[in-house]
Amino acid sequence: MCCLSGNWFNARAEVIDRIVAVVDSKIITLSDLRLEQEIQRVLGDPVETDEDLLKSLIDRTLLEEEMAQFPSLDVDEGEIDERMKEISDLRGVARAAIQNAIIRKIQRRKYLELRYRQFIVVSSEEIEKEYETAFVPEAVRRGIVVPELKTIEEDLRMILFEKKLSQELEASLRDLRVRNNVERFY
Repeated sequence: MCCLSGNWFNARAEVIDRIVAVVDSKIITLSDLRLEQEIQRVLGDPVETDEDLLKSLIDRTLLEEEMAQFPSLDVDEGEIDERMKEISDLRGVARAAIQNAIIRKIQRRKYLELRYRQFIVVSSEEIEKEYETAFVPEAVRRGIVVPELKTIEEDLRMILFEKKLSQELEASLRDLRVRNNVERFY
């Protein structure tokens, strides 16, 4: 038998946090979103809008599930310490949260290199095309001296590699979003 006192009817519900998304069984809360914004500020990353940040957190969650299947994503303590030395203001965020964010960021970079680097090739023809159709016209538009292709070839190779990597990653994330249960509430 249940006994209720008169005070029970005067009780109020209070919202402590709000679920903004669920990725498979992982819950992302509004607090997670706000913490991530502060971490971005501390790390000097561009701060995203709530909508973009939520998409990034969902994608990161999906990616980290994939990363769990990859060995060799260990992060050297020296790398973490070096990055922590660059930070002058933690903005009230716990040091451990910042370190964890740095570790996850480094692990994602290593994962992307292991997962995609071997499949992405940038040809000399692609570099020449980028130079002629994008780089030279932009340099002329800005009124700067156009360097010879051979002096910036490696820079262009890296730019094109990053573009291709971004395209591969986006295609992979689209597939992961379809294959996994992702629900958004925000």
